[in-house]
Amino acid sequence: LEAEFGLCKDICVPIQTTLTLPVPAAPVADKPPAPIAAALRQVPRPAAERNASDPAIVRTTATLDGTSPKLVVEARFPAGDKGADLFVEAPESIYIPLPKAPAKTADGLRFEIPLSASTAKDLRGKPITLTLVSAAGSIWSRWQLP
Repeated sequence: LEAEFGLCKDICVPIQTTLTLPVPAAPVADKPPAPIAAALRQVPRPAAERNASDPAIVRTTATLDGTSPKLVVEARFPAGDKGADLFVEAPESIYIPLPKAPAKTADGLRFEIPLSASTAKDLRGKPITLTLVSAAGSIWSRWQLP
């Protein structure tokens, strides 16, 4: 890598440098190094590929009409709900607020997301992505709203 840049305070001094990184000719290992493999285990998996300790979506409901539109996601956390959270992404730059603090249920946790009337209208018929995380694992799933 050859780089040219200026180091400036009162005046700029031009600097040139060459950086090299030797790349061994040996074949690449079949598995990533341990730190990379550990980091990859923390990346949310598609719900269809979830591990036994990963959270699972139990039920999703959307109330998009009326005076209190909301999304509700009920989730089970087989390995415990330490660090449990829900993140919701919508298409087309539609803003979805953070869920209220989750409530305990018989199966796990219930996340409720209050919506404005305009957001509820914008979400109608759109797919959203739900990402459940916990200390024991993470999953994501797409949900098509009515």
